[in-house]
Amino acid sequence: MADGFSVDLPALESASAGINMTLEELSVARIDSLDGDRGAYGDDDLAGAVVDFCDAAARDRLHGIVQRSSGPDPAAN
Repeated sequence: MADGFSVDLPALESASAGINMTLEELSVARIDSLDGDRGAYGDDDLAGAVVDFCDAAARDRLHGIVQRSSGPDPAAN
């Protein structure tokens, strides 16, 4: 212990394992499934931000599908 500080290595390893597991789960999750259980975030403001982000991402994904990069939709006329 130096200068009154110490590290609880088992707790640090457990936190690291939890973070790695969460990152692995998120790497295969669809963005629109992240805003499921608001209680899972532990904070109402954070849960609201995730919901807003997921809604914006879904809107942008839909906008990208509807818009054509090659010009206007020929079937629209």
